[in-house]
Amino acid sequence: MARIFITGDTHGDIDIGKLTTRRFPEQKDLTRDDIVIVCGDFGAVWDGAGHDRYVQNWWKGKPFTVCFVDGNHENFEKLDQYQVEEWNGGSIHRIADNIIHLMRGQIYTIDGKTFYTMGGAESIDKAYRQAYISWWPEEIPSYAEMAAGFNNLEAYSDKVDFIITHEGPQSVVTHMTRKINAGYTPSGYSVNEMFDAMIRSVEFKRWFFGHHHFDEIAGRFTCCYQKIYELVGDEARLVGNSIAPLAWS
Repeated sequence: MARIFITGDTHGDIDIGKLTTRRFPEQKDLTRDDIVIVCGDFGAVWDGAGHDRYVQNWWKGKPFTVCFVDGNHENFEKLDQYQVEEWNGGSIHRIADNIIHLMRGQIYTIDGKTFYTMGGAESIDKAYRQAYISWWPEEIPSYAEMAAGFNNLEAYSDKVDFIITHEGPQSVVTHMTRKINAGYTPSGYSVNEMFDAMIRSVEFKRWFFGHHHFDEIAGRFTCCYQKIYELVGDEARLVGNSIAPLAWS
């Protein structure tokens, strides 16, 4: 039986410290059959050169398989150059033997549990980034990707066990940021609104997302950043020696 863990953004080598052996000692007992899912801004496909080799080699040295949805801070031009293959019922980009990109609008069956995935989000800092150098318009899911996702959900009778995204539903993020005084409210981006519609139309047990650089739980919704959760049945159990969450930025 595979063990499945979920955590937040890693940003290349910036926020991988939470997954060192010291902070995530559970990995000592893991194998390639066990999975750690990163909720976007993975950042290991970025410059196609030294940075990528360093970060990908770090992940290759891990005993587990890391899967990630794309965030808004990814090099989509290079990411899309990887060949698409099928894995556990959905389409993926395989970056390396144990590094897997979970593509948008897909549904995977892992250890008998179904996972719907949708990467992407709006960059609030894109005015300070350079197009096709440090920012890509593909960060926002296209209409075709959204439609394909809804079609795949319909094929599963709009019922999955878990939802993994980078951005969160607008209503949920608004509630969380007000609760912790994070100073940010989504402004009606299409992906936020799509996720609000999914809350009303899709049956699910838990929803995990990243992007907002804080750790917070509201009912079935978990915003992940520095903390690591293990799926135990239908619940999420906090594991590892989690470092204190950083402030939103």
